[in-house]
Amino acid sequence: CNLEKKENKRNDLISITVLLVPMILWIGTVFSRPHKEERFLFPIYPFLAFGSALLLNTLLDVMQIHVWIGSLNIFKNSKSNGTTNDAISDRNNFSTVSSRIKLLLGVCALAPFTLFSISRSVALSDGYTAPLKLYTHLYYHIIRHDEEYEGVSTREKSDSEGKSKLVCIGGEWYRFPSSFHLPKDYELAFLKSSFGGQLPQQFTKFGSKEESLSVQNGKFNDLNEEEHDRYVSISQCSYLIDLVDSNDEKDEEVHSPS
Repeated sequence: CNLEKKENKRNDLISITVLLVPMILWIGTVFSRPHKEERFLFPIYPFLAFGSALLLNTLLDVMQIHVWIGSLNIFKNSKSNGTTNDAISDRNNFSTVSSRIKLLLGVCALAPFTLFSISRSVALSDGYTAPLKLYTHLYYHIIRHDEEYEGVSTREKSDSEGKSKLVCIGGEWYRFPSSFHLPKDYELAFLKSSFGGQLPQQFTKFGSKEESLSVQNGKFNDLNEEEHDRYVSISQCSYLIDLVDSNDEKDEEVHSPS
């Protein structure tokens, strides 16, 4: 029986080690780099949850052991006084109470983190979903309204010419959620802004396959340097989306490249 318990304990230790080692290695890799962001930790969120649960369970077990030691002392004292039945009853009561205490302490320890997690999710939804709402409004209200106003013949003409209408953005390019927020005959385009780094390029008909390398026309570099072939003239844009802060005198100006 003891050998079986030792074997089970050994297997549990191996399983825990296998689950925790990747988390430790990832943390060591991320924290050793000069540039750190919270999003770099998302691959190990399940491991962090597992490690936290394991630590909490271990701490509660230690506290429960102390309660059991107290119950055993009472059992010995009661038995020495000739009240074995009462001692057994007291021991069972202690066992029930200790389990309830463990559950209560676990709930008290997890409740604040649960509230923090919920409040953070609500804050992120309230404060960072503006781009999603904006492009949803653009798709369902503005573009559809304009198409209905222009008539079907205008859209058919655009399709027959093989030209896509452009939705242009300037300094707010990094807030664009996805091309799924645009109709099939619309494309995202970039206007020159104060940002001086390398911007993304449109996917070819091959998507991310190797064939795209032979047909893509834009330039890429591994230094994040600006490539001017990404920009279009503002006269080519059907819609323009940008953030303008009327209170900021240094607010960037969107303009076409010279």
